[in-house]
Amino acid sequence: MGGNYSFSWNGVELVQPAPFDENYVGQYVQTSAATSNIAGVVDYAQLGLNAINTNGVTLNAGISGTLTIAGDGTQDNTYKIVIGGPSAFTVNFVAYFADNGTVMMVCSDGNRTTVGVAAPQTQ
Repeated sequence: MGGNYSFSWNGVELVQPAPFDENYVGQYVQTSAATSNIAGVVDYAQLGLNAINTNGVTLNAGISGTLTIAGDGTQDNTYKIVIGGPSAFTVNFVAYFADNGTVMMVCSDGNRTTVGVAAPQTQ
């Protein structure tokens, strides 16, 4: 379960003063199915939240994280992604593995609804 992945996540942050749209795109290297095994970069926009960088857009923010595979991998697997930038934050996902290494990700935080896909890079 290692390799280079590209990803795209989209959702809504459900915090005060008002909900706002989130969009992420980036890439990471997953070295193994062990602790602290994810490192990469992400560009993200948090539309409606102008306090972060310019109009809510942050480029080339570092990410780190951990994939924890439950049992044989067919159960709820957890991805914990820490996103750097002007104000670092963590997004917790439940991950489901599909054919050819594609990972379907659903946010498990109570303050956001974010879903996405991470797919192995072929080049």
